[in-house]
Amino acid sequence: MNSQEEFQFMVSQLGDFGKYQFRQHVLHCLMWLLSAIHMMGFVFVFPIMNHRCFIEGIDEKCHVTNTTTLEVLENYIPKTEDGSLQSCFKFQTSDEGDNSSIISCGPEGYVYTPGYFQSSRVTEWDMICDRDWMRALLQATFLFGSLIGALSGGILADRFGRKPIICFSGILQFFWGFGVVFSDNYYACAFCIFMYGFFGSGTGSCPAVTLTMELVGPSKRTMCGILISCCFGLGGVIVAAWAYFLPGNARMLQLIYVSHSLILFGNWWLVDESFNWLWTQGKKEDAILLLQKAAKTNGFELICPPGVTTVKRRMTLADAIAKRQGNNKGFCCSPKRSGLFALFRTGEMRKRILVSMFTFFAAGALYYGLSFNSINLFGNPYLIFIMTCVADFPAIPIVILLTPKTGYKPMLCLFLMLPGVTCIVLAFINKNIWSTVIATLAKVSATLIFKITNAYTAELFPTVVRNTALGLCVMSTRLGGTAIPEINLLERFSGKLPNLVFGVIGLVAAGLVLVCLPETMNRPIPQTIEDVEGEKKKKKKGEQQGAKGESNDLGVEEDML
Repeated sequence: MNSQEEFQFMVSQLGDFGKYQFRQHVLHCLMWLLSAIHMMGFVFVFPIMNHRCFIEGIDEKCHVTNTTTLEVLENYIPKTEDGSLQSCFKFQTSDEGDNSSIISCGPEGYVYTPGYFQSSRVTEWDMICDRDWMRALLQATFLFGSLIGALSGGILADRFGRKPIICFSGILQFFWGFGVVFSDNYYACAFCIFMYGFFGSGTGSCPAVTLTMELVGPSKRTMCGILISCCFGLGGVIVAAWAYFLPGNARMLQLIYVSHSLILFGNWWLVDESFNWLWTQGKKEDAILLLQKAAKTNGFELICPPGVTTVKRRMTLADAIAKRQGNNKGFCCSPKRSGLFALFRTGEMRKRILVSMFTFFAAGALYYGLSFNSINLFGNPYLIFIMTCVADFPAIPIVILLTPKTGYKPMLCLFLMLPGVTCIVLAFINKNIWSTVIATLAKVSATLIFKITNAYTAELFPTVVRNTALGLCVMSTRLGGTAIPEINLLERFSGKLPNLVFGVIGLVAAGLVLVCLPETMNRPIPQTIEDVEGEKKKKKKGEQQGAKGESNDLGVEEDML
């Protein structure tokens, strides 16, 4: 029995999901809950309030007003096709009373009329009309920070361990979020938002998923991956609930969102390192000690591998293994065969990572696009946002029951195609109750993508680069989210364009998954890149043997004829 077999022998004793795995999994889920609160909070802290041009002599010198009737304002502000007042234009009045010319609001600025949203940080810098790019830039800045954080967190977690990255990100997201709340300068706020996204929704998310996937057994990975994604939806519900009960002060609302990070300050004493990572890094004594702790929590003593007599002392088992196998880190710990570039060094790894990255990009574009735009749908924005967050929960049992039977690929393709087709349909129908229902169904399908990709991606890549791979994929998700403000700006040219772009992205991703990625359901997680390439060779060998067998059968039939 070699060193890796001895390690797998010990890990298998823990079972797929015991008390120890449950406790750790809850802590990992908190990272995703907080990630959702930080990210989705933008929707209600920076909403676009009802607005129009300031009219000299009519409006008081105040930023937000409920005064002035429509009959009076229509003499100064043109109407849209549906009869409402224009938001960004007014008539140019003259001494002769001619108001036929239409101009922008100009330096006089805007007034905001409370509706569903009574407060917004958008009003601080008038990020509307010809300055709407400023709001889009802030949203993209947060998502870009999250993108860079996901990539950096994945690489650092493979290099220094999962635990320290999770712990430090939990602390730093609070302090940078605090900076966002009290920034009065636009550019200072943008920088703090970048760092807030970096630590709040970037660095800690990937290690949390990886820790869970490395901790639980094969039969529970799908369930745990789904539960982590559910925490993201639950975070959205918390965001909308706080916004509903505190509608009048956007900064106070944002401070409450940031304050949730305080629950992560105890992670250093509660979250354990991955014993898979410890073992592959050659820290076998620490891995064994952690396995003993996990076994004790689950209610039994760890059994020695064959040839080792005791595990009562911390060093006995480790010394025995080191003496018989040597303390050689081997392939899995070679710095030349791990890290970012290892994902692109071989053909099979390169194909897996590129297709996975585009799949996550599509998932991010569909999910965040439908989430951020849900407040613009027909109806109460708070209710619609909560509905889109919780509507996917009833579908979770379907995924848990069907995925083990169908495998990851068919379900992932289905949930990529459904929102893709739905977005294309939305491009050609008017905004009404049915468009809200269709958009909600699309959001459900987009959410279910993440229920599968977390577990699927963790099983596609070996331990030595798993967190780096997941970091790249989550980075791609954030890249998809970063593109949303720019895609939405296409609405200036045609209202159909944004939904059409989202739809095409989803359909292309479904086709790539179907053609390029292997099924991993109920198969061992690869530990090294050689394992991945070995799977490819076995598959090709099987196909060749199958073709040879068919050829032999045909030859026999010809002889018989």
